[in-house]
Amino acid sequence: EMRMGADDGVVNWQRWIGGICILGSWMLAWRWWRSRPLLVFCLLSYQAMLVLTSSVLPLHTQIVPYRVYPSSFFLYLGLAVLLGQQSRRGNLILAAAALYFAVASISINPVWRSEESLWRHSVAKGGDIQAHVNLAAALPDTSKEKEQLLHTAIAMNPNSVDAHLALGALFGDTGRLKKSFDEFQTAVSLQPAVAQSHFYLARAANRLDKPRQAATEARQAATLDPANLEYAYFAGVFLGQADQYRQALPYFQSVMARHPGYRNILFQMAHAHQKLGDIPKSIGMYQAHLRDHPQHDQAWFNLGWACKSGKQWELAIKAFQTCLTRNTKFREAHKHLAECYDKIGDGQSARQHRELYRKKQ
Repeated sequence: EMRMGADDGVVNWQRWIGGICILGSWMLAWRWWRSRPLLVFCLLSYQAMLVLTSSVLPLHTQIVPYRVYPSSFFLYLGLAVLLGQQSRRGNLILAAAALYFAVASISINPVWRSEESLWRHSVAKGGDIQAHVNLAAALPDTSKEKEQLLHTAIAMNPNSVDAHLALGALFGDTGRLKKSFDEFQTAVSLQPAVAQSHFYLARAANRLDKPRQAATEARQAATLDPANLEYAYFAGVFLGQADQYRQALPYFQSVMARHPGYRNILFQMAHAHQKLGDIPKSIGMYQAHLRDHPQHDQAWFNLGWACKSGKQWELAIKAFQTCLTRNTKFREAHKHLAECYDKIGDGQSARQHRELYRKKQ
């Protein structure tokens, strides 16, 4: 019976037998490498594929029974070759084995048909907390069973960070923002050194309009896992939303250095420089961003604002007009166009845009 959480209560005599089997197989391979090369190939290939997920290597991953499946081809091929070299009895054994495995495959296939069917089988067979969390993840957010499974997982172990994170995500996806925030806060308190928990808490705080806490938690996530681009990016975004643009810039620069095309990183950097008063740099970055994202109406508006701040009236007018062609409902653009036209002495155009601005109120 396959289920998550294989029994690892192996005692010493079992380890000794396992070691003897491995050493014995190598002795056979040495003895057969000339006379039975196909058998030697099957034997060593079977072991080589198992090494990839073996606990001998420091992979720090949970060992589960299904990992022998990819290498089992070589095991069965080797057995077939060995039996096929025998008498008629060997062929009968092979035929019986083929029939048995065909029936067994058909009978267990429904278990492996989908992610939900696999984890539902695992839970039914006494699966652990992770089986409950994984089954919940396979179900839609509208399923009442999903929430019940996560509550069951937490009841099994109240200190399960994975279960609290999954339940917090479910609450967030279904609009229960305060409950989502509380679950993520619990996850952080259980394992303060886990970057993912801080990141989820930061996003929950942002949705509850708590910009300072969102910025603090996002910075902590980026500090704990500096290689994660998403954590660094949102640390910058949330710091900006908390009006801490100077602190946000190093995170944006870190993302830019590693992945210049990540999300809308140029737009975020341009906005930060604009807020810090570096207008020429912000204009250049907005223009670079718009070369790759010409439909981004907010970027055109921000470019217009930056050009207006730098008294580049013609460039500002062009940017605000482009913003309106991308989004005719961008009412604020009319207000700024009126001000720019006033500056260049075009009173008629200024009046037209002031009127459009009032009509769209």
